[in-house]
Amino acid sequence: MELAKHLHNFALVKYNYLKIHVEFDMENRYVFTSNRLLHDLNMLALRYGIAVEIINIEYDNDFMIPRFVLVTDHHMSNVNFSKDLELFFDKCHAEFVATFIKSYF
Repeated sequence: MELAKHLHNFALVKYNYLKIHVEFDMENRYVFTSNRLLHDLNMLALRYGIAVEIINIEYDNDFMIPRFVLVTDHHMSNVNFSKDLELFFDKCHAEFVATFIKSYF
């Protein structure tokens, strides 16, 4: 969990289109995947000019996979952003599951 604190500090400085309201407390094996998620989410928000707030991180009971709970401003009116965000979450879920499988075996 030590790496999660470093990721939190890094994200606060580097990802300008993300507002992070919660401390990261994920397992070390998910930190690098989470950083990629945050980077890609920041780039998506930059592309559409939409601020994204991370208001909570929930952790799966079985595998401790982090699930980021987001709030955006006025994204529902932008159909392309909604589609890109949905694809983004599908990709991220697959990457977290792959990370778990790699660490398990």
